[in-house]
Amino acid sequence: MAYDVSVKEIAPERIVSARGRYRMAQLSLVVPRELARVVTALLAQKAEPIGGAVARYHGWNDESVDVELGYPARGDFLSVEGGVAESMLPGGNVVFTVHMGAYDQIAEGYKAVMDYAEANSIGLADTMWERYITDPSCEPDVSKYVTEIYWPLA
Repeated sequence: MAYDVSVKEIAPERIVSARGRYRMAQLSLVVPRELARVVTALLAQKAEPIGGAVARYHGWNDESVDVELGYPARGDFLSVEGGVAESMLPGGNVVFTVHMGAYDQIAEGYKAVMDYAEANSIGLADTMWERYITDPSCEPDVSKYVTEIYWPLA
């Protein structure tokens, strides 16, 4: 897949999320479970998720990943519920692209972002995130999944 990669400025964004370290091999099971847990906590406080789900990566190695999973939210979220808490995605300049297709192929999108940063002498921050535009519970065809990749500049 060809990627259109660019630098764009974004505003900070409040999310409600749960963070943990998980084995890479279990990530496909962890993501839907933790996102459902966040939605439950939001609804219990009369808040609601808005927009696509977010996975923010704080660190990783070949075996595991430190990831924060959540949603932008409308309404007040007043307290920590079972490890679910408010967080902020940083504003500022990010290297941005869109991945179309299965999640297990998203590494190609990250490679395009890293290649762009290298070609343009751009330093990248230690964390980055994905926004899942397509809800897999509504779209069974993985070739139609749309995922945005945001990688802040260092």
